[in-house]
Amino acid sequence: MRTSDIVSKIVQVCVLSLLIMPHFSWSLFEGCDESYSLDTDENITISSHATLNAKNVSSCRYIIAAPPNYVVKVTCELKFDQLDSTFCRTKRFFVSVDGISSLNHAHNFCNKNETIRIIRRRSVMNRLVMAYVSKRDLEDETFTCTAWRVKSKCECGWSRRARIYNGENAQMHEFPSMIALVAISLNKVFCGGVIISEKYGLTGAHCFNEPEYSNLTNIAAYVGEHDLSTANETIYTESYELEEFMQHEGYSQDSFTQDYDIALIKFKKPIAFNLAVGPACLPFNYNHEAFDTNYVYAIGFGYLEFFSQEQSKILQKVLLQILPADKCKDSEINASKMCTFEQNKDSCVSDSGGPLILFIKGRQHVVGLISYGIGCGTPYPSVNTRVTSYIPWILKNTYDDTICRN
Repeated sequence: MRTSDIVSKIVQVCVLSLLIMPHFSWSLFEGCDESYSLDTDENITISSHATLNAKNVSSCRYIIAAPPNYVVKVTCELKFDQLDSTFCRTKRFFVSVDGISSLNHAHNFCNKNETIRIIRRRSVMNRLVMAYVSKRDLEDETFTCTAWRVKSKCECGWSRRARIYNGENAQMHEFPSMIALVAISLNKVFCGGVIISEKYGLTGAHCFNEPEYSNLTNIAAYVGEHDLSTANETIYTESYELEEFMQHEGYSQDSFTQDYDIALIKFKKPIAFNLAVGPACLPFNYNHEAFDTNYVYAIGFGYLEFFSQEQSKILQKVLLQILPADKCKDSEINASKMCTFEQNKDSCVSDSGGPLILFIKGRQHVVGLISYGIGCGTPYPSVNTRVTSYIPWILKNTYDDTICRN
Protein backbone atom coordinates (compact mmCIF):
# COMPACT_ATOMS: atom_id res chain seq x y z
CA MET A 1 0.00 0.00 0.00
CA ARG A 2 1.73 3.17 -1.14
CA THR A 3 0.35 5.67 1.31
CA SER A 4 1.55 7.36 4.46
CA ASP A 5 0.85 5.93 7.86
CA ILE A 6 -2.88 6.48 8.44
CA VAL A 7 -2.39 6.72 12.19
CA SER A 8 -0.08 9.63 11.47
CA LYS A 9 -2.74 10.96 9.12
CA ILE A 10 -5.25 11.04 11.98
CA VAL A 11 -2.86 13.13 14.05
CA GLN A 12 -2.17 15.36 11.05
CA VAL A 13 -5.87 15.99 10.53
CA CYS A 14 -6.23 17.05 14.16
CA VAL A 15 -3.50 19.66 13.83
CA LEU A 16 -4.21 20.65 10.24
CA SER A 17 -5.99 23.83 11.27
CA LEU A 18 -2.90 24.92 13.17
CA LEU A 19 -0.89 24.87 9.98
CA ILE A 20 -3.26 26.73 7.71
CA MET A 21 -4.64 29.58 9.78
CA PRO A 22 -4.62 32.74 7.67
CA HIS A 23 -1.98 35.03 9.16
CA PHE A 24 -2.42 34.26 12.86
CA SER A 25 -1.89 31.63 15.52
CA TRP A 26 -4.59 29.34 16.88
CA SER A 27 -3.50 30.33 20.40
CA LEU A 28 -5.11 33.74 19.87
CA PHE A 29 -8.47 32.14 20.69
CA GLU A 30 -7.43 30.38 23.90
CA GLY A 31 -8.76 33.25 25.99
CA CYS A 32 -11.95 33.76 24.01
CA ASP A 33 -13.55 30.94 22.02
CA GLU A 34 -17.33 31.24 22.20
CA SER A 35 -20.05 28.83 21.02
CA TYR A 36 -23.73 29.62 20.52
CA SER A 37 -26.68 27.36 19.74
CA LEU A 38 -29.72 28.80 17.99
CA ASP A 39 -32.19 26.40 19.60
CA THR A 40 -35.13 28.81 19.36
CA ASP A 41 -36.29 31.51 16.96
CA GLU A 42 -34.94 34.21 19.28
CA ASN A 43 -32.08 36.40 18.04
CA ILE A 44 -28.75 36.44 19.83
CA THR A 45 -26.40 39.41 20.13
CA ILE A 46 -22.61 39.14 20.04
CA SER A 47 -20.55 42.21 20.80
CA SER A 48 -16.97 43.22 21.40
CA HIS A 49 -18.01 44.77 24.71
CA ALA A 50 -19.47 41.51 26.05
CA THR A 51 -16.59 39.32 24.91
CA LEU A 52 -13.30 41.01 24.09
CA ASN A 53 -13.59 43.82 26.63
CA ALA A 54 -15.08 41.60 29.32
CA LYS A 55 -12.31 39.03 28.95
CA ASN A 56 -9.59 41.64 28.39
CA VAL A 57 -8.36 39.95 25.21
CA SER A 58 -7.70 41.28 21.72
CA SER A 59 -8.97 38.34 19.62
CA CYS A 60 -11.98 36.06 19.81
CA ARG A 61 -13.76 33.39 17.77
CA TYR A 62 -17.54 32.85 17.67
CA ILE A 63 -19.05 29.55 16.50
CA ILE A 64 -22.80 29.74 15.83
CA ALA A 65 -24.78 26.56 15.16
CA ALA A 66 -28.42 26.02 14.25
CA PRO A 67 -30.34 22.72 14.22
CA PRO A 68 -30.42 20.58 11.07
CA ASN A 69 -32.42 22.07 8.21
CA TYR A 70 -31.75 25.62 9.37
CA VAL A 71 -29.19 28.18 8.25
CA VAL A 72 -27.60 30.98 10.27
CA LYS A 73 -27.98 34.62 9.30
CA VAL A 74 -25.93 37.46 10.79
CA THR A 75 -25.87 41.21 10.52
CA CYS A 76 -22.82 42.94 11.99
CA GLU A 77 -21.96 46.58 12.47
CA LEU A 78 -18.23 47.28 12.65
CA LYS A 79 -17.24 50.68 14.03
CA PHE A 80 -13.73 52.07 13.74
CA ASP A 81 -12.48 55.26 15.34
CA GLN A 82 -10.66 56.40 12.21
CA LEU A 83 -9.37 55.20 8.88
CA ASP A 84 -6.10 53.38 9.28
CA SER A 85 -4.10 52.12 6.32
CA THR A 86 -2.23 49.72 8.60
CA PHE A 87 -5.39 48.19 10.07
CA CYS A 88 -5.74 45.49 7.44
CA ARG A 89 -2.29 44.20 8.35
CA THR A 90 -2.96 44.17 12.09
CA LYS A 91 -6.69 43.62 12.58
CA ARG A 92 -9.44 41.85 10.70
CA PHE A 93 -12.98 40.60 11.18
CA PHE A 94 -13.63 37.16 9.66
CA VAL A 95 -16.87 35.39 8.68
CA SER A 96 -16.84 31.78 7.47
CA VAL A 97 -20.20 31.04 5.86
CA ASP A 98 -19.00 27.46 5.33
CA GLY A 99 -18.63 27.03 9.10
CA ILE A 100 -14.91 26.22 8.99
CA SER A 101 -13.35 26.68 12.44
CA SER A 102 -9.91 27.39 11.01
CA LEU A 103 -11.42 30.32 9.05
CA ASN A 104 -9.78 29.24 5.82
CA HIS A 105 -11.52 30.82 2.83
CA ALA A 106 -13.48 33.06 5.22
CA HIS A 107 -14.66 36.50 4.16
CA ASN A 108 -12.55 39.14 5.92
CA PHE A 109 -13.15 42.81 6.60
CA CYS A 110 -11.18 45.81 7.83
CA ASN A 111 -11.53 49.61 7.91
CA LYS A 112 -9.33 50.46 4.99
CA ASN A 113 -11.93 52.63 3.28
CA GLU A 114 -14.64 53.34 5.84
CA THR A 115 -15.15 53.84 9.58
CA ILE A 116 -18.45 51.92 9.75
CA ARG A 117 -19.20 48.72 7.90
CA ILE A 118 -22.44 46.77 7.82
CA ILE A 119 -21.97 43.07 7.09
CA ARG A 120 -24.78 40.67 6.19
CA ARG A 121 -24.06 37.00 5.66
CA ARG A 122 -25.94 33.67 5.46
CA SER A 123 -24.35 30.30 6.23
CA VAL A 124 -24.14 27.61 3.58
CA MET A 125 -25.27 24.90 6.00
CA ASN A 126 -26.32 25.16 9.65
CA ARG A 127 -23.09 26.58 11.04
CA LEU A 128 -21.29 29.93 10.78
CA VAL A 129 -17.99 31.01 12.32
CA MET A 130 -16.84 34.57 12.99
CA ALA A 131 -13.68 35.98 14.54
CA TYR A 132 -12.10 39.29 15.43
CA VAL A 133 -8.33 39.03 15.20
CA SER A 134 -5.93 41.72 16.33
CA LYS A 135 -2.19 41.92 16.87
CA ARG A 136 -2.69 44.68 19.42
CA ASP A 137 -5.27 45.91 21.92
CA LEU A 138 -8.87 46.47 20.83
CA GLU A 139 -8.54 50.23 21.35
CA ASP A 140 -11.53 52.11 19.88
CA GLU A 141 -12.81 49.49 17.44
CA THR A 142 -16.15 47.91 18.33
CA PHE A 143 -18.58 45.52 16.69
CA THR A 144 -22.09 44.25 17.37
CA CYS A 145 -23.61 41.27 15.57
CA THR A 146 -27.14 39.91 15.57
CA ALA A 147 -27.57 36.25 14.64
CA TRP A 148 -30.71 34.23 14.03
CA ARG A 149 -31.81 31.04 12.35
CA VAL A 150 -33.90 30.57 9.22
CA LYS A 151 -35.64 27.37 8.15
CA SER A 152 -34.10 25.85 5.03
CA LYS A 153 -34.98 23.01 2.73
CA CYS A 154 -33.48 19.64 3.63
CA GLU A 155 -30.70 19.18 1.09
CA CYS A 156 -28.80 16.17 -0.17
CA GLY A 157 -26.78 14.99 -3.13
CA TRP A 158 -24.86 18.17 -3.84
CA SER A 159 -21.38 18.26 -5.33
CA ARG A 160 -18.77 20.96 -5.45
CA ARG A 161 -18.42 19.92 -9.10
CA ALA A 162 -21.27 18.93 -11.13
CA ARG A 163 -13.06 -0.81 -5.20
CA ILE A 164 -11.83 0.73 -8.54
CA TYR A 165 -10.12 -1.07 -11.41
CA ASN A 166 -8.77 1.04 -14.28
CA GLY A 167 -10.61 4.03 -12.90
CA GLU A 168 -9.50 7.64 -12.68
CA ASN A 169 -8.89 10.15 -9.94
CA ALA A 170 -12.05 11.79 -8.68
CA GLN A 171 -12.01 15.57 -8.69
CA MET A 172 -11.54 17.27 -5.34
CA HIS A 173 -14.77 16.89 -3.34
CA GLU A 174 -16.66 15.60 -6.36
CA PHE A 175 -18.45 13.10 -4.08
CA PRO A 176 -19.16 14.78 -0.71
CA SER A 177 -20.99 11.72 0.66
CA MET A 178 -17.98 9.38 0.43
CA ILE A 179 -16.81 7.65 3.62
CA ALA A 180 -13.48 5.84 3.97
CA LEU A 181 -13.56 3.27 6.79
CA VAL A 182 -10.08 2.88 8.24
CA ALA A 183 -8.73 0.06 10.43
CA ILE A 184 -6.41 2.08 12.64
CA SER A 185 -4.26 -0.85 13.80
CA LEU A 186 -3.64 -1.98 10.20
CA ASN A 187 -3.16 1.49 8.74
CA LYS A 188 -5.50 0.81 5.83
CA VAL A 189 -8.86 1.62 4.30
CA PHE A 190 -10.83 -1.62 4.52
CA CYS A 191 -14.19 -0.49 3.14
CA GLY A 192 -16.11 2.43 1.75
CA GLY A 193 -19.40 3.89 2.82
CA VAL A 194 -21.79 6.74 2.12
CA ILE A 195 -23.26 9.50 4.29
CA ILE A 196 -27.08 9.55 4.35
CA SER A 197 -27.68 11.92 7.30
CA GLU A 198 -25.83 13.76 10.06
CA LYS A 199 -25.79 10.67 12.29
CA TYR A 200 -25.79 7.76 9.83
CA GLY A 201 -24.00 6.21 6.90
CA LEU A 202 -24.47 3.07 4.82
CA THR A 203 -21.92 0.38 4.01
CA GLY A 204 -21.76 -3.36 3.36
CA ALA A 205 -22.63 -5.80 6.14
CA HIS A 206 -19.68 -7.99 5.13
CA CYS A 207 -17.27 -5.15 5.95
CA PHE A 208 -17.45 -6.10 9.64
CA ASN A 209 -16.89 -9.86 9.29
CA GLU A 210 -13.27 -9.86 10.46
CA PRO A 211 -12.39 -9.18 14.14
CA GLU A 212 -10.04 -6.30 13.31
CA TYR A 213 -12.87 -4.65 11.39
CA SER A 214 -15.59 -5.14 13.99
CA ASN A 215 -13.89 -3.44 16.94
CA LEU A 216 -15.40 0.03 17.07
CA THR A 217 -12.38 1.49 18.85
CA ASN A 218 -10.22 0.40 15.91
CA ILE A 219 -12.33 2.12 13.24
CA ALA A 220 -12.11 5.70 12.00
CA ALA A 221 -14.57 7.07 9.45
CA TYR A 222 -13.00 9.69 7.19
CA VAL A 223 -15.18 12.22 5.39
CA GLY A 224 -14.09 15.02 3.07
CA GLU A 225 -11.00 12.99 2.16
CA HIS A 226 -9.29 13.09 -1.23
CA ASP A 227 -5.64 12.07 -0.84
CA LEU A 228 -4.64 9.72 1.98
CA SER A 229 -0.96 10.51 1.59
CA THR A 230 -1.19 14.13 2.72
CA ALA A 231 -2.98 16.06 5.43
CA ASN A 232 -3.15 19.43 3.76
CA GLU A 233 -4.66 18.91 0.31
CA THR A 234 -8.04 19.94 1.74
CA ILE A 235 -9.35 21.71 4.82
CA TYR A 236 -12.50 19.59 4.89
CA THR A 237 -11.16 16.19 5.99
CA GLU A 238 -12.51 15.03 9.35
CA SER A 239 -12.25 11.76 11.22
CA TYR A 240 -15.29 10.46 13.13
CA GLU A 241 -15.57 7.67 15.67
CA LEU A 242 -18.38 5.14 15.34
CA GLU A 243 -20.97 4.64 18.05
CA GLU A 244 -22.23 1.42 16.49
CA PHE A 245 -22.68 -0.55 13.30
CA MET A 246 -25.89 -2.41 12.54
CA GLN A 247 -25.78 -5.28 10.07
CA HIS A 248 -29.07 -6.25 8.47
CA GLU A 249 -30.65 -9.00 10.58
CA GLY A 250 -31.01 -11.18 7.49
CA TYR A 251 -27.30 -11.11 6.71
CA SER A 252 -25.12 -14.16 7.41
CA GLN A 253 -21.40 -14.14 6.76
CA ASP A 254 -21.59 -17.90 6.20
CA SER A 255 -24.04 -17.50 3.33
CA PHE A 256 -22.60 -18.10 -0.13
CA THR A 257 -25.18 -15.80 -1.72
CA GLN A 258 -24.27 -12.81 0.49
CA ASP A 259 -27.88 -11.63 0.67
CA TYR A 260 -28.84 -8.60 2.80
CA ASP A 261 -25.35 -7.17 2.43
CA ILE A 262 -26.10 -3.79 3.97
CA ALA A 263 -25.25 -2.14 7.28
CA LEU A 264 -25.86 1.18 8.99
CA ILE A 265 -23.04 2.98 10.77
CA LYS A 266 -23.83 5.56 13.44
CA PHE A 267 -21.33 8.29 14.27
CA LYS A 268 -20.53 9.26 17.87
CA LYS A 269 -21.13 12.90 17.01
CA PRO A 270 -23.14 14.34 14.12
CA ILE A 271 -21.22 15.08 10.94
CA ALA A 272 -20.76 18.78 10.26
CA PHE A 273 -21.98 19.34 6.71
CA ASN A 274 -20.34 21.85 4.40
CA LEU A 275 -19.78 22.27 0.67
CA ALA A 276 -17.42 19.28 0.59
CA VAL A 277 -19.14 16.95 3.09
CA GLY A 278 -22.80 15.98 3.00
CA PRO A 279 -25.33 13.20 2.41
CA ALA A 280 -26.22 11.48 -0.82
CA CYS A 281 -29.93 11.32 -1.57
CA LEU A 282 -31.77 8.05 -1.10
CA PRO A 283 -33.91 7.04 -4.13
CA PHE A 284 -37.26 7.41 -2.32
CA ASN A 285 -39.18 8.17 -5.49
CA TYR A 286 -37.74 5.26 -7.47
CA ASN A 287 -38.80 2.19 -5.48
CA HIS A 288 -39.94 0.36 -8.60
CA GLU A 289 -37.13 1.56 -10.84
CA ALA A 290 -34.59 -1.10 -11.87
CA PHE A 291 -32.19 1.54 -13.27
CA ASP A 292 -31.30 -0.94 -16.04
CA THR A 293 -28.78 0.43 -18.59
CA ASN A 294 -28.15 3.54 -16.45
CA TYR A 295 -24.53 4.44 -15.77
CA VAL A 296 -23.41 4.91 -12.18
CA TYR A 297 -20.18 6.02 -10.53
CA ALA A 298 -18.46 3.51 -8.28
CA ILE A 299 -16.02 5.31 -5.97
CA GLY A 300 -13.43 4.18 -3.46
CA PHE A 301 -9.87 3.97 -2.17
CA GLY A 302 -9.56 0.26 -3.02
CA TYR A 303 -6.81 -1.72 -4.72
CA LEU A 304 -6.00 -0.79 -8.30
CA GLU A 305 -5.76 -4.45 -9.41
CA PHE A 306 -6.88 -7.73 -7.84
CA PHE A 307 -3.40 -9.23 -7.37
CA SER A 308 -1.74 -5.90 -6.66
CA GLN A 309 -0.42 -4.65 -3.33
CA GLU A 310 -1.12 -1.10 -4.47
CA GLN A 311 -4.09 0.54 -2.81
CA SER A 312 -5.06 3.90 -4.22
CA LYS A 313 -4.13 6.88 -2.06
CA ILE A 314 -6.37 9.20 -4.11
CA LEU A 315 -10.13 8.68 -4.31
CA GLN A 316 -10.97 6.83 -7.53
CA LYS A 317 -14.12 6.84 -9.65
CA VAL A 318 -15.23 4.60 -12.48
CA LEU A 319 -18.37 4.71 -14.64
CA LEU A 320 -20.20 1.36 -14.78
CA GLN A 321 -23.43 0.29 -16.46
CA ILE A 322 -26.26 -1.36 -14.53
CA LEU A 323 -27.24 -4.59 -16.31
CA PRO A 324 -30.71 -6.14 -16.53
CA ALA A 325 -30.95 -9.17 -14.23
CA ASP A 326 -31.13 -11.58 -17.17
CA LYS A 327 -27.80 -10.27 -18.45
CA CYS A 328 -26.02 -10.88 -15.16
CA LYS A 329 -23.88 -14.01 -15.09
CA ASP A 330 -24.42 -14.53 -11.35
CA SER A 331 -27.02 -17.25 -10.76
CA GLU A 332 -27.69 -15.90 -7.26
CA ILE A 333 -28.91 -12.49 -8.44
CA ASN A 334 -32.28 -11.45 -7.00
CA ALA A 335 -34.45 -8.35 -6.80
CA SER A 336 -32.39 -6.95 -3.91
CA LYS A 337 -29.19 -6.95 -5.96
CA MET A 338 -27.95 -5.27 -9.11
CA CYS A 339 -25.13 -6.13 -11.48
CA THR A 340 -22.70 -3.62 -12.97
CA PHE A 341 -20.21 -4.05 -15.77
CA GLU A 342 -17.93 -2.13 -18.09
CA GLN A 343 -15.10 -3.61 -20.15
CA ASN A 344 -11.77 -3.42 -18.27
CA LYS A 345 -13.30 -1.29 -15.51
CA ASP A 346 -14.58 -2.43 -12.15
CA SER A 347 -14.72 -1.99 -8.41
CA CYS A 348 -12.07 -3.97 -6.52
CA VAL A 349 -10.80 -5.11 -3.11
CA SER A 350 -11.49 -2.60 -0.28
CA ASP A 351 -13.99 -0.66 -2.39
CA SER A 352 -16.68 -2.84 -0.77
CA GLY A 353 -19.49 -1.00 0.96
CA GLY A 354 -18.87 2.10 -1.11
CA PRO A 355 -21.68 3.72 -3.06
CA LEU A 356 -22.92 3.48 -6.60
CA ILE A 357 -23.83 7.08 -7.37
CA LEU A 358 -26.48 7.93 -9.96
CA PHE A 359 -27.13 11.54 -10.92
CA ILE A 360 -30.89 12.21 -10.97
CA LYS A 361 -31.97 15.77 -11.79
CA GLY A 362 -28.49 16.97 -10.95
CA ARG A 363 -28.34 15.36 -7.50
CA GLN A 364 -26.24 12.42 -6.39
CA HIS A 365 -28.38 9.43 -5.35
CA VAL A 366 -26.96 6.27 -3.81
CA VAL A 367 -28.71 3.44 -5.65
CA GLY A 368 -26.31 0.62 -4.78
CA LEU A 369 -23.56 -0.52 -2.43
CA ILE A 370 -20.54 -2.43 -3.75
CA SER A 371 -20.84 -6.05 -2.57
CA TYR A 372 -18.81 -8.73 -4.38
CA GLY A 373 -17.40 -9.93 -7.68
CA ILE A 374 -15.05 -12.44 -9.32
CA GLY A 375 -11.70 -10.69 -9.35
CA CYS A 376 -11.45 -7.14 -10.67
CA GLY A 377 -11.99 -6.15 -14.27
CA THR A 378 -12.83 -9.71 -15.36
CA PRO A 379 -15.49 -10.59 -17.98
CA TYR A 380 -17.91 -11.17 -15.10
CA PRO A 381 -20.20 -8.42 -13.76
CA SER A 382 -19.91 -7.27 -10.17
CA VAL A 383 -22.83 -7.66 -7.78
CA ASN A 384 -24.11 -4.81 -5.65
CA THR A 385 -26.77 -4.31 -2.99
CA ARG A 386 -29.84 -2.53 -4.37
CA VAL A 387 -30.61 0.35 -1.96
CA THR A 388 -34.28 0.75 -2.98
CA SER A 389 -34.96 -2.72 -1.53
CA TYR A 390 -33.88 -1.57 1.92
CA ILE A 391 -35.37 1.91 2.31
CA PRO A 392 -38.02 0.73 4.83
CA TRP A 393 -35.28 -0.96 6.88
CA ILE A 394 -33.11 2.17 6.71
CA LEU A 395 -35.95 4.44 7.88
CA LYS A 396 -36.94 2.07 10.67
CA ASN A 397 -33.43 2.14 12.12
CA THR A 398 -32.68 5.85 11.66
CA TYR A 399 -35.79 7.14 13.44
CA ASP A 400 -33.71 9.53 15.58
CA ASP A 401 -32.40 11.53 12.61
CA THR A 402 -33.67 13.36 9.54
CA ILE A 403 -33.08 11.90 6.08
CA CYS A 404 -33.81 14.24 3.18
CA ARG A 405 -36.39 13.22 0.58
CA ASN A 406 -35.26 15.30 -2.41
